[in-house]
Amino acid sequence: MAAWWVMMLTVAAVPGGFERDSCAAAIPDGLRIAVARQFPGYRLPKESDNLPEDIQYNRDHEGGGCLGVAAGDFSGNGRGDFAFLLMSKRDVWLTVAVRGSSSWQVEKVWNAGKPSLRTRLYVDKEPPGKYDDVIQSESDAAPEPGQVDSFTSKSDVVVTGTIESTEIAFFKGPKGWIHVWISD
Repeated sequence: MAAWWVMMLTVAAVPGGFERDSCAAAIPDGLRIAVARQFPGYRLPKESDNLPEDIQYNRDHEGGGCLGVAAGDFSGNGRGDFAFLLMSKRDVWLTVAVRGSSSWQVEKVWNAGKPSLRTRLYVDKEPPGKYDDVIQSESDAAPEPGQVDSFTSKSDVVVTGTIESTEIAFFKGPKGWIHVWISD
């Protein structure tokens, strides 16, 4: 009888029953609570937000299956930060959460478009270094707000885009978040 209760508690603790969503497992409870309070009407990523073939490709290449969350030291404070795709019925936002000494600072960084695009969007981290914009160097168009020709980061860099298509690198500079298109 005791074994049955243990099994039921285990299943109840896992969102969706027997299968655990890799995105739910990637986000700490304290951050989950902070996001719910700060952004009502938005939800955190789910593994199923992406296409099954993209999830499988990620797993086959040493990923965890969640394409909507990335962990890294994006602030340079050494505490472990998160970047994720926050979604509502109207839009999708690249969002970065920086772990402070006692709380999370969560910022919407970039509007990634409509929810219908979410199946092909991803977020990842890249190592510190110099990043150059491939779009601005080839275009006479005015840069987007926050777009720069290049930046050098001493901390991890947030990367987002459309799978097999675009890649945009984000870095928090002294005046706010800046970005470069590293693939178009």
